[in-house]
Amino acid sequence: MARLVLWPFVVALGLDLGAGIYEARVVVPLWAEGVPQTLASGNPYGRVAVTAGIHFWAYMTSAVAVLALLALVSGGLAPVPRRAWQVCSAVAELAAVAMTLLYFRPTLVNLFLGHGAGLSAATVAFTVGRWIMWNRVRIVISFFAWGAALRALTLA
Repeated sequence: MARLVLWPFVVALGLDLGAGIYEARVVVPLWAEGVPQTLASGNPYGRVAVTAGIHFWAYMTSAVAVLALLALVSGGLAPVPRRAWQVCSAVAELAAVAMTLLYFRPTLVNLFLGHGAGLSAATVAFTVGRWIMWNRVRIVISFFAWGAALRALTLA
């Protein structure tokens, strides 16, 4: 049972991590390097960020969250050598998902859909800088989760 959950979890974590790294290295610099001007309604790069959130991340984040919950439950029932790796992986990824839902998504929605309205240029730049820093932390957490899930898989 645990391997049936662990395999899709590892694959989903790999996709999530790869997409997160791509987004951080390619997509985010397109809109983050010229704020607040890049938050203007006509900026096509801002539209890419919003569209990606709607069409890719909504499904990816949901799938990873469900698989992390399943991995957590099945990891609690796993043999001792694998249990710690699987549970740590699931908890780490659930933390990354919680960060996404509680901070990353709402911050981007406020910045892009509101086009930075009501915020000074310095506040927008600070918010974007903080978002980028915490995004790096989130990527490291997801990388740890993926590595721990791979280790659990090798112990299966």
